[in-house]
Amino acid sequence: MRETAKIKESKPARNRPIECCGNLATGTSSCPENFVAKEFGKIFILFSLLGIRTQRLEFLNTKSNKIKGTKIKLSDLINIPKHCMYVLITLRLFIHFFCLICFQERKNEFHRISTTLTGMLLYLSINRRRQQISRMTEYLIQEFRRLPHYKFKSNSMLMAYYIFATTLTILSGVLLYFNDTNPSERQKILFLQTNPNSYFFNLTNFYYIFQIVNFLFYVFLVCLNSLFAVYYILTCTFIRILFEYLFKKLSRKHFTDDLKKWFDFYGSLINYMNKMDEYFSRPAFFTVLTHMFLLFWGGYRIAFHWSSEYFLYMMSCGIYFLPSHLMFTISASLANETAHKTKQAVKCLLCQVPPHEKEIRIKFEKYLIQENNLTLWKIYTLDRSFIITSIATLITYGILIASLGNAT
Repeated sequence: MRETAKIKESKPARNRPIECCGNLATGTSSCPENFVAKEFGKIFILFSLLGIRTQRLEFLNTKSNKIKGTKIKLSDLINIPKHCMYVLITLRLFIHFFCLICFQERKNEFHRISTTLTGMLLYLSINRRRQQISRMTEYLIQEFRRLPHYKFKSNSMLMAYYIFATTLTILSGVLLYFNDTNPSERQKILFLQTNPNSYFFNLTNFYYIFQIVNFLFYVFLVCLNSLFAVYYILTCTFIRILFEYLFKKLSRKHFTDDLKKWFDFYGSLINYMNKMDEYFSRPAFFTVLTHMFLLFWGGYRIAFHWSSEYFLYMMSCGIYFLPSHLMFTISASLANETAHKTKQAVKCLLCQVPPHEKEIRIKFEKYLIQENNLTLWKIYTLDRSFIITSIATLITYGILIASLGNAT
């Protein structure tokens, strides 16, 4: 009873604004909600560099700078990275459709076009949900007010891994896109040298511009994938912490008033999880699809078209995309498992609700009837079996395509 009384005293009002966290980008870790705000604040700053403005900055529309007699809104300046990303994606698609038409070696071009389209869909799906990213983080911080004395473990290892793997992958991309000894790149150079003139410009001079565009898109795709993966993994981790905390509380004996409080907590967590799946199941799908595309291409090259020029790039892809794919899937599957375990505990406690408390029973039976899971675009529920399924799919299709290639 003393512990319950302490929780009631320390629990703030649900509708009260977040006071101790301040800005999401500058929170300190003196309390749980500040720790959560600090972790997500770093990601939001990096998102803005890619043109995804997760913070609410409507107040900038009222401010303007006078430059040479014209008024330029600060919000327009903030949108410059987003427009640069759209231009980069368009140029990348144009380049590889051009290569698809002109060059005989089309396997790489099909792969690069599919990767470009997947990256474009990932960027559009995240940018479309940019306000929901900020709003869902605020809701998560509100839920952590229920854990006033919870001690968090630092996520510095996750951040350090992604920084190291992203940097290594980008450096290996330099060797991939600016290496004239690459067989496919030699073919392009030979074609451009034998067909040097077009109606408007010299194609040979623009070869390295094409490569710069390809490299910039590669950097963009890796950074975007890393940022959303870190955001999704952290969100799943915090959801799992909240469900584990609730499960421990539900495992103890409670009076009716306590049950109402914890049932309300469960209802808010389920609503949060449903909203998260509604908003982020599509970006999660395209993130996993990007992982599988690049893992398939790297594994196929190593297994059936070995080349020393590709070795460092393939190794860096393995270091980055395979662990990222595993962490992304495992974090979501653990959140689903913890939610299911808590759901079973709530089912058992509903039997302890007195007969005259019909409103509580009716209210929470609807949460127990519906399925609440994190999915990939409502197509596949993320669980541990998906890890084996995805890797087996890559191996199966790799062998199939290699067999068809040898037969022809």
